[in-house]
Amino acid sequence: MNETKLKEILRLHLLWLNNSEGGRRADLTGANLTDADLTGADLRGADLRGAVGVMQICTKCSCPTEGIRCKYCLNRLTDTTQGLPGTEPG
Repeated sequence: MNETKLKEILRLHLLWLNNSEGGRRADLTGANLTDADLTGADLRGADLRGAVGVMQICTKCSCPTEGIRCKYCLNRLTDTTQGLPGTEPG
């Protein structure tokens, strides 16, 4: 993914996190982010399924992990949206 596109996705994602107009949840499914500079990026709620090069923090045991299951406690990591804008039930 090129840097310009990634920066725009992250800009819109931050707006989404803040419930601001024009915001959109980051869809980074399948993206190769191995060399991406994600310094300061807030990826809470971003769709990272299948993304390469991104470590996530397990919500159950707080360990850094990559993939769809925590390698330590096997917690499923695909639902990272709980409590975020636009994810309220019902």
